[in-house]
Amino acid sequence: MSHKTDPANRIRPVSLRIVLTVPYVVTLMITVGLVGFLSFRNGQQAIYTVTTQLRSEITARIEQHLKSYLDLPHLINQINADALQLGQLDIYSPDEHYFWRQAILFDTTATIYYANEQGGFVGAKRQDDGSLTLNLTEDFVGGPILIYSVDDMGNRLELIDSLPTYDPRVRPWYSAAKQAEQPVWSEIYLFSALRDLGITASQPVYDPSGELWGVLAVDLTLSQISDFLKELDIGKTGEAFIIERSGLIVASSTDEKPYITNADGQQERLHASKSDEPLISQTFQYLQEAAGDYTTISDIQYLELDIQGKRHFLQVTPYYDPRGIDWLIVVAIPEADFMAQINANNRQTLAVSGLALLAAILIGILLARWVSRPIQSMNQAAQALAAGEWQRVPPAGWITELNMLATSFNQMIVQREKVEEAERKQRTLAEALAEVSTIMNSTLDLDQVMEYILVNVGRVVPHDAANIQVLDEQGVSRVIACRSYEAVGLSSEQLKALHFQVDQLANMKAMFETKQPNVIPNVLLNPTWKRIPATEWIRSNVGAPIVIDEAVNGFIFLDSATPDFFDETHAQRLQTFAAQAAVAIQNAQLFEQVQRYATDLEERVSERTEELEQANQQLLELGQMKDQFVSNVSHELRTPISNIKLYLELMLRKPDRQEAYMDTLQRETGRLERIVEDLLKISRIDQGQIALTLVPLDLNTVAEEYITDRLLLAEERGLTLKFDAEPDIPSVLADRIQVGQVFSILLTNAFLYTPSGGRITVRTRLRRKAGKKWVGISITDTGPGITDDELPHLFDRFFRGQAGRGSGVPGTGLGLAIAKEIIEQHTGRFEVESTPGRGSTFSIWFPAHEENISL
Repeated sequence: MSHKTDPANRIRPVSLRIVLTVPYVVTLMITVGLVGFLSFRNGQQAIYTVTTQLRSEITARIEQHLKSYLDLPHLINQINADALQLGQLDIYSPDEHYFWRQAILFDTTATIYYANEQGGFVGAKRQDDGSLTLNLTEDFVGGPILIYSVDDMGNRLELIDSLPTYDPRVRPWYSAAKQAEQPVWSEIYLFSALRDLGITASQPVYDPSGELWGVLAVDLTLSQISDFLKELDIGKTGEAFIIERSGLIVASSTDEKPYITNADGQQERLHASKSDEPLISQTFQYLQEAAGDYTTISDIQYLELDIQGKRHFLQVTPYYDPRGIDWLIVVAIPEADFMAQINANNRQTLAVSGLALLAAILIGILLARWVSRPIQSMNQAAQALAAGEWQRVPPAGWITELNMLATSFNQMIVQREKVEEAERKQRTLAEALAEVSTIMNSTLDLDQVMEYILVNVGRVVPHDAANIQVLDEQGVSRVIACRSYEAVGLSSEQLKALHFQVDQLANMKAMFETKQPNVIPNVLLNPTWKRIPATEWIRSNVGAPIVIDEAVNGFIFLDSATPDFFDETHAQRLQTFAAQAAVAIQNAQLFEQVQRYATDLEERVSERTEELEQANQQLLELGQMKDQFVSNVSHELRTPISNIKLYLELMLRKPDRQEAYMDTLQRETGRLERIVEDLLKISRIDQGQIALTLVPLDLNTVAEEYITDRLLLAEERGLTLKFDAEPDIPSVLADRIQVGQVFSILLTNAFLYTPSGGRITVRTRLRRKAGKKWVGISITDTGPGITDDELPHLFDRFFRGQAGRGSGVPGTGLGLAIAKEIIEQHTGRFEVESTPGRGSTFSIWFPAHEENISL
């Protein structure tokens, strides 16, 4: 006969010391390796995040400085043009002191001047040492330009130089402005006198008949931009520079001049590819190779490159001024500026981890030896117990868990007796529940069933007195059944006459919110227990909520005159009877509903007839709504379509203005798209094609995202946008996209109808209504408000009130109708409050999510 060996017995036994030591050591080695790897990766990720933030911040500061610095000369030109056209400055004999005062006031400019069609010239120029001179032609007509030094009041002192051949009318800054017929920038050129790069902002000036008077101009030196770049803290060795699309350097944070002297001894501008600064020249070379045609860069580029074996992080940002500037701002930061300390920390971390690993291995080996010895002794004791030697107490070791195991052996007999006692109590509970179920199946008399429940509760949970209470819609609890209160001098009539406010009693409130039983072992030690004469004798109390359809409809309470009488076990048993009480109440309610149904049926027949008449009236109203819809949509579609046709025709007539007309075409196309999208949206809602993806949603987070996105728009429109958040509100079960669309509709309406200087306030709120918690968002504006006769029609499709029609704001009257449909799909509520002339408040309410209902 052959014998088969159990596969489990083929495994070779392994020593307990090995089992305890090897996995421990392997786990530690893996942990140390992961710590080192993650430390290195986290360091790299942190560097990339920090450098990205630093590059963006530095670029933003450069853009802000450029805008401020480059907008100033055009502002000066506009001020001077206004002075000429308003007669504050004589066009035939301009006051030379006027330009001298402007040069004093705007000390970042190099020269401020004005030339006319007769060749006249007048202006104030800043010299290399910072002093000012007056440059002018006699009688403001063509001729040599005379250069005078001035005193502290701007008066001429002496003639220090003259330019006999200078004719402003042929200069590039004059001819460019005259040809463009609008403010323009000149090409960047070299100031020979100041040994610096410069650029000129010029603007033509016309008389009322459209004839050219002359050209105003302001010269700027670009060294001031370089000075600003040098002041920036770009890591330790990072650099920033600005180039034109041609690659010529405009300014940089280095000490290198943006111009060089060629072989002929002439000065010319420096190209980025020929810079002596490796970071500038190699960065430009990388832009040519990696970015392809870098001259077409139109948005921010985040790049990386290696220079001399070291990685650098780049940000290239276009800077554009429609008056003639198209530059690239480049910020380069070496990775080494940040990695030195992180690499040192990584080496230190690996060293410490290695030492910790060696120490842990040694400790693990010693612990395995110490643990295995007492376990071997316990094994011998267990074998003796298996042989039937129950009187032998297992030996206790020096380890707490082994001592506990030894104690467990001695407690086995005691536990067996307790199990038998628990089985007896469980059997009694089952019998009591069965009897209650029998009476519930035999009668619908609620009072009889409740009395029988109280009788059987006493078989399972001992007590001195008991009562059952039901809860009404106002949160008031009243006794409907009681037992054994006569012994404390309180009749059932007196007890049933009492009523209790749930919100004012801590134990009731806790059960209402958690739907769980509540135990008060000693009421004298519980500060939340409310003492009244009727309950003065009570020392211990236990209650269980009666829950019907996930809502608390009442309570069962047991009272005892003995302190510390009730515990959690009593509470759990009482909860089973509370469940039966819930079924009894529900059966009684269903019986009552059946009786009411018979009475209501006749009323419904007559009501149905009336409903049919109303439906006929609604069909007539729908016909009117259709006509109104066709009228509204035709009007709204006609305007953008007409504008699109008009600007397409203008683009064909004036191709040079295509860019200006394209903005209008995009705006009208967007308007047409929004009209069609609203129509499709309302159609999908009617057809039930919008499926909601319900997730727990924090309304504070939703509101904050949309408000943050519109802060800049509010500032541009002169509006105050405030967010007043209710802290710690429960979440709601909602579709994030659909709720966001409702919030966007309401917030857009507030922006459209609130005049400049007005205020828009967004609030999140929490309230209780009809026994449920509701979470809401309200948007309050200071617009024209809504009249009382328009409020009932506010959510009608295609309805637009007087404020909407009179404002000229485009719309189809579908926005609020769509919003209302979405809120109703969420079983939510819409509320509107408005005072004409003082503004409106739109509020949307959602039921609080069940997981947060107790908050």
